[in-house]
Amino acid sequence: MSDQLRLAASRALEKEEAVRRREERLQEKKRREAPSAVPPAVAPPKHTKRLITKEARQKKLREGAEKLEAEKVRKLDGSEVLISIARADIIAFLRGRQHFAEASLDELCDATGIPLLRNPTLHASLRENQNPRVEWLETSGGPRLRYRPEYGVRNKAQLEHLLRLASPRRADGGPQTVSRAKLLESSYVGIERDIQALVEQKVAVELASTSDGSADRKVLLFCSPEYANVSEVTYNMWQESRVPKGDDLQRLLVNRKLLTQQELNDREDRKIAARKATLAEIAKNKKSRAPTFRKVTNSHLVK
Repeated sequence: MSDQLRLAASRALEKEEAVRRREERLQEKKRREAPSAVPPAVAPPKHTKRLITKEARQKKLREGAEKLEAEKVRKLDGSEVLISIARADIIAFLRGRQHFAEASLDELCDATGIPLLRNPTLHASLRENQNPRVEWLETSGGPRLRYRPEYGVRNKAQLEHLLRLASPRRADGGPQTVSRAKLLESSYVGIERDIQALVEQKVAVELASTSDGSADRKVLLFCSPEYANVSEVTYNMWQESRVPKGDDLQRLLVNRKLLTQQELNDREDRKIAARKATLAEIAKNKKSRAPTFRKVTNSHLVK
């Protein structure tokens, strides 16, 4: 009987041990399948660079300008006008002052009914870097505004000074030619009469040009060259003279020993070399048209 009890007790212990081991395996499996407390390493984010073409930038600037022009400005009497109209009224007031005299903000407000300080958008659009026709002067009594004409010409003395400096052969950054239309459009009253007087005095020369490719003839002004004061007889003789062209001119230069044939050949070789270099540079810098938007992604960081 005792042997049977011992056998039964041994089997019971084996069953308990088997159950315990099964429970341990089950718990170990649950631990392996449970999410870890430490998150896995995060892959580096993709870096995307957005490239905007020149056309897209210009379109954005145009849209911003159109949006700005659609804004309205409130005047002292409570009425509202477009910012473009308010800006034109202010510029017209400044231009109409005698000798383009300065004006304070109060004087401007009294004349136009536009309180500039209450309209920050209009104020910003008239600042020096925004509008080339308005000049801001900081004084102890506050800012003052002054009309800035084209080329800075405010009177006849400044006009004469400008035209004496204008030369087509200038290479130091100074004025080469002066547009007559721009002077008449933006400068003082009576400037057309002064221009005509300076031309008649041979201080300046007028020249109609279409070099910009437009159909309209643009009248340019520049200082009178030294040879402009020649006699009418000499001028007519020069006008009637006909200068040969092409090969005829080269033969004439060689016959009169002004140039040698070798010098002409060297000159032609230099022209050909310069033309080839220019075409090669253009081909090198030429880029294919890009779409409005492009994306460049460093995909090597993506696993």
